[in-house]
Amino acid sequence: YYSIEVVTDTGVSSDLDEGYYESGFQLLFDEDYEELRFQLDNLPAPEADLSQVDATTLEETQLAKAGVFFLEEMYADALAALQSLVNSPTASDLVYTALGDTYSQSGLNQLAIEAYEQALILATAQGDALSTATILVNLADVHATLGLFDDALNHLRQARNDYAQIDEAIEVARLDRRIDIISTRLSRQREESRSPSE
Repeated sequence: YYSIEVVTDTGVSSDLDEGYYESGFQLLFDEDYEELRFQLDNLPAPEADLSQVDATTLEETQLAKAGVFFLEEMYADALAALQSLVNSPTASDLVYTALGDTYSQSGLNQLAIEAYEQALILATAQGDALSTATILVNLADVHATLGLFDDALNHLRQARNDYAQIDEAIEVARLDRRIDIISTRLSRQREESRSPSE
């Protein structure tokens, strides 16, 4: 497993991002490459003539391809597959959610936030409460990774409301526990910061 550090010309390091410890890459073993090639070869192929392929079919194919790469932790290849969809005016919230997931797993938290926020705009416009709730939880996770617990709490509360709206009682209960844990932690931190040091 290899890691890499990017330093700007002004001396700012990528290691300053709270999620940097997740970033890195590894090389595939030959047997893993053969399995990957098999999976990719067995994806449904769009028509040879792309003018005959509708945007939905192309998006589904690229999402499936990105999913194969993602599961093999080949995030750069997953990003390449997703980037071809992002520039399309018909890109769905699923594309931006997958992009956010890939950035998040790569430790690129700010890019993950941007992708999730775009996914949230699209899912909200469609009135898709389940997608909206899922995206909000993902956003909360990234904010928590960055230590932005107030933002994480806001997203979890919004997600809880969306899950309650569609009667997802298990998810509501799960989020209630997370909200309680984070709220308790934040309250303790605030009390400790207010109490005079000895």
